[in-house]
Amino acid sequence: MSTTNQFLEKKCQKFAYDVAVDGSMTAATSIVLGTLPKGALITGGSLHIVTDMVDSDAGDDTTIAFGYTGATAAFVAATAVSGLETGTRFSILPGSPILGDDAAHTTAALFAALVSASELLMATDIRVLATVGVGVNITAGKFNLFVEYYIST
Repeated sequence: MSTTNQFLEKKCQKFAYDVAVDGSMTAATSIVLGTLPKGALITGGSLHIVTDMVDSDAGDDTTIAFGYTGATAAFVAATAVSGLETGTRFSILPGSPILGDDAAHTTAALFAALVSASELLMATDIRVLATVGVGVNITAGKFNLFVEYYIST
């Protein structure tokens, strides 16, 4: 048993985007927000909408999903910008978008197994993405995406 790593350090990486600073988000495009390292065991996180996300025709029906290369909606499913208003927060549990309250999830052990199965281990460095759906460009708004992980190599 190794004692050199007696205390593990949970990491949290912040990925931010501010349309006023970073520019409009183009429809039907993935924007690279940054990277997570190989060996990241992603356990959760949060998305915080700092200011209203708005699309160019003010219809606010263009969607944004949050995830990574190969799984663009792994963190937050595609959501219309009308639901991405100032102060809105989403908890992310990667790999498990829905944990229902039904017969399959009625015990703590079953729920814990689902949570454990939802953790993602990255085999390579990955790009964290915000993917804008088909529609029009996103012309206003700011968000912070926080991804929590341990390094497991």
